[in-house]
Amino acid sequence: MFHLSTLITFLAISILRAPLVAAAALPASSQASVRSVYQFDNGTWLENIAVRSNGNLLVTLIDRPSLYEINPFRNNTPTLITNLEDETNTTSLLGITEMSPDVFVFIAGNFSVARAGSDAASYSVWQIDFNRGDLAKCEKVSEIEALPEASFLNGMTTLDREQGTVLISDSVLGLVWRLNVWTGKYDVVLEDETMKPAEGTLLVLGINGIKIFNGYLYYINALKGFFCRVEINTSTGEAVGPYETLQTDLPGDDFVMSADGVAFIAENGGNSLERVDVDGTRSLIAGGLNTTVVAGATAAAFGRTWKDQSVVYVVTSGGQAAPVNGTYTEGGKVVAVTV
Repeated sequence: MFHLSTLITFLAISILRAPLVAAAALPASSQASVRSVYQFDNGTWLENIAVRSNGNLLVTLIDRPSLYEINPFRNNTPTLITNLEDETNTTSLLGITEMSPDVFVFIAGNFSVARAGSDAASYSVWQIDFNRGDLAKCEKVSEIEALPEASFLNGMTTLDREQGTVLISDSVLGLVWRLNVWTGKYDVVLEDETMKPAEGTLLVLGINGIKIFNGYLYYINALKGFFCRVEINTSTGEAVGPYETLQTDLPGDDFVMSADGVAFIAENGGNSLERVDVDGTRSLIAGGLNTTVVAGATAAAFGRTWKDQSVVYVVTSGGQAAPVNGTYTEGGKVVAVTV
């Protein structure tokens, strides 16, 4: 069994090894305007984020199966939307995406930070519908489907809202599942060597964050340091073009795409938010290896109101995977970065 110290040592070597050389060489442009929105207690790992149309943020936690809502314009205590611990054996929540207006789909499963491992056959997909029911009675939250064949469901993105389909990355199997949230039917739709876990590493982790933009599925493979894309049929999700590696030596976790095709990539091991332009130019936007600005950045999302359209909200793990300067960790937090 792995303990947290083992995980920290391993990730510091495996995730940071080659990518940090590249990250250190990024243009040292002036850091973006940064504001801390809310910080959780020590030991809290924020894994993913989605934004409601009213501007509120939805964040998932990997250290416990909780979904929180945060108003980014007020320093209020977050609202606990659901904790699946009471009704399932689930220990973690991961990827989240909006399926239809104010209806979000998210991943639940068992990933242990302490032993750096995922429990195969523990994953399922759930829905939170803010348009109906009583939140206090959990009427808004329901299970869509269990995927017992999956090994580590991680990132998720909406494929076709009219057909009710999403794509989900499996970080252990190194592939992408397609799920119809209305019928519960699912199958493997994409698989390539660029999605597979790196060989010779203790942590089995391949494809991670995924997003669809302009007919392409973009994805990250953190341990291989790849940022890739493949042209897809936007109705079926099937590949209609070659698998392309756009960047190497990029230790990303998850990311968000701007309307003009710029990727803002959260780098967990690098404690940073990096920008990758359409022409491939890379620049450091916030944080850095030895800073705590976005310590253990895990995911990012743009604001949706007129107040924060140019703000990227970054969620963090508090540096639990690779402590800042080798020793410092903190509670996961939400950080607003004006880009």
